[in-house]
Amino acid sequence: MGTRMIVIGTGPIGGIIGGRLARAGHDISFVDIDREHVAAIRKDGLQVDVPDGAFNVKVNIAFPEEIEGKYDMGLIAVRSNYTPDALRTVLPHLTDNGLLVSMQNGINPPLLAEKVGIDRTIGMAIRMGCRKVAPGHVQTASRDIFILAICTARPRRSLKTSSARSIQSWIRKSPTISSECSGASSLTPAWDTTAPSPTLRW
Repeated sequence: MGTRMIVIGTGPIGGIIGGRLARAGHDISFVDIDREHVAAIRKDGLQVDVPDGAFNVKVNIAFPEEIEGKYDMGLIAVRSNYTPDALRTVLPHLTDNGLLVSMQNGINPPLLAEKVGIDRTIGMAIRMGCRKVAPGHVQTASRDIFILAICTARPRRSLKTSSARSIQSWIRKSPTISSECSGASSLTPAWDTTAPSPTLRW
């Protein structure tokens, strides 16, 4: 059984990254509070415009009060000031060992770690100019980069945590994502400024 993921916030970041994962066949659901956006996605699918070819993917999208079941990974893709609301939304639906991923340019991992612990928290820094064109339609004009970091106080030699293995697994199994750090066996802790961070290019 694969990793069940849920994206909280289906704007440009959540829509583009989550949309690629959905197209690649991952078990991923989406949440948003914008009624027009949700209605458009339910009716016509999620339209994602990227440099290597626009695509449309049918996805499961819900309002926060409609979420059902448990998920192994919650991806937080809301504006920073909405992080507490996003956490209240996702935490009741996270499995006991579930991971939280902040897709917010490294700003909010400490807030996530307060709720699930540092070893179940992933930070993501994204260099991607993107926008929501219309309800149900997100777009980026460049092939851009994001960097993942484990938020942990453990020594680097202990970095092969379940969170590192899980996050690498769904990235490397996706045919739409490739790692530029061939042979990397673990992700770089946020505090370790001397080690190269695995950088992933869409």
